Amino acid sequence: MASDVLDTIDPRTLGLELQAARKRKGMRQEDAARIINVARTTLVAIEKGERRITAAEMVKLVTAYDAQVSDMVRPRPHVQPSIEQYRGPAQLTAEDREKIEPYVAQLIEYARTYVELEDLRKSPLVRKYPAVYESRSLIRRVAEAIAQEERQRLFLGDGPLPPLRTLLEQYVGLRIFYMSLPKKFAEIYLYDEILGACIAVNRLHPEERRRWSLSHGYLHFLAHRYATDVSYNEGEYRTSTDEERLAEAFAADFLMPATGLKRHYTNVTQVKPGFSTSDLLTLANLYGVSVEALTLRLEDLDLLPTGMLKSLKARKFPIAQYQEQLGLKSPTVYDEVFPHRYRLLALEALTEGQISEEQFAAMLQTDRLEARAVAEQLAGQMMAEAEGDPDRPDRER
Repeated sequence: MASDVLDTIDPRTLGLELQAARKRKGMRQEDAARIINVARTTLVAIEKGERRITAAEMVKLVTAYDAQVSDMVRPRPHVQPSIEQYRGPAQLTAEDREKIEPYVAQLIEYARTYVELEDLRKSPLVRKYPAVYESRSLIRRVAEAIAQEERQRLFLGDGPLPPLRTLLEQYVGLRIFYMSLPKKFAEIYLYDEILGACIAVNRLHPEERRRWSLSHGYLHFLAHRYATDVSYNEGEYRTSTDEERLAEAFAADFLMPATGLKRHYTNVTQVKPGFSTSDLLTLANLYGVSVEALTLRLEDLDLLPTGMLKSLKARKFPIAQYQEQLGLKSPTVYDEVFPHRYRLLALEALTEGQISEEQFAAMLQTDRLEARAVAEQLAGQMMAEAEGDPDRPDRER
């Protein structure tokens, strides 16, 4: 590596890049300092841009961070989301903060690369953002009002929603990534003026849980736009803040609006007496939510007796088994880590010679051999899209 690059680059910019790479690796400052045999205070000075890094130190650090020197020194969008203002269902413990921080840093990196690709291709993401909603009122009333306004704004009516990731990416302009988060975490939301609104959803969860997490993060974008939120799984906490209670209430209203749900319930009960367990499972599948979420929603609307969910749990009702018997399957969705548009922009940049095959592989978090296979697949998809092929395998239904 030419040392003159390090002599000319802004040390503050380079320091921020090194700090971000360290956080993505989940490494503490004292550990990084040991790698280059300096005091922690020296490492802090490097990350603040108060002390220039040497070429030898640079190589050691980027190797330890599993990064590339080129990623540190090339011009990139400079961002500073409010990542220190974590807000969630409860204050994150020091252990939880240490566990989730690398994933927040990785989400920022993914979004920065997305913006880089848009700049290369001169194809910015269209943002159709509403003004921030006022949320200082009765939580249930506000949640329902915001859900209704957003459904009207997006022309969604009051029925079940289409694939939510596609909807929020294409018709709102959110950057959504499906990441393998630690087990207890469901979703990360953050905002930056350059990156816009970004959400990471736990890819390891079933689709109905991912839809709920997306709705939860969407509310934070709508009502608490400028503060980062990290949410735990249901059952990992008792919702304790107004922000989290609003997000949970919004998710129920947005995914299962009262008017549409009551209409479906009435249609069922008009043709036969009662509302059976199979009706419950079928309706949950239709709305793309968990049986637990639908049952609680029907209880809240006084369509089912309070305690129905507790009764199902007490009886250890085999939900998965009955769903299989009824032929109810989770919808086939696009659950790749990166948005489809991100992948296509990367392919266009590769095809036009704007990025190398190595950079293409790095952008898709894979090796060069797999990257070639991905490029062929994406090229086929692009051709199918151009031809309007309704049967292409990745088309969401």
